[in-house]
Amino acid sequence: MKKSSTWRFFLVTFASFVVAVTVVSAIFGYFIYKNEKQHLENNLMLLEEVYVNYLVPTLQNSDYKSLEKQIEGIVGFPHISRVEITTEDGQFFSAGSPENHELQRFAHNLVFVGEETARNLGTLHPFSFSGEQIRRT
Repeated sequence: MKKSSTWRFFLVTFASFVVAVTVVSAIFGYFIYKNEKQHLENNLMLLEEVYVNYLVPTLQNSDYKSLEKQIEGIVGFPHISRVEITTEDGQFFSAGSPENHELQRFAHNLVFVGEETARNLGTLHPFSFSGEQIRRT
């Protein structure tokens, strides 16, 4: 094969194209990751503001049927694939996908505040996609 400027131009152009595609893909991947992470944080904040206010009274009244409906509703949030609640009595409730150690786990204490005392009724554990899983989507 001759050393021609056409082949050099083609190889340089092709290499530049590959580098440009890689850089643009990395930038878009980063922005998608940040966007999905922000959605997850918004979902967790909404979960805390809305659902916790319903979960604490259901635990206080031992209304476990309503509790199960509430945690099934939480699993409906995007990015939250599993929810577990452990009560102060040691009872365990869960909804969503099977247990998976790759999922990122968050914890939230379900506290009932009375007139002079506060009582921890249990712990809410929503499980979400891990950072790696968000990057893969």
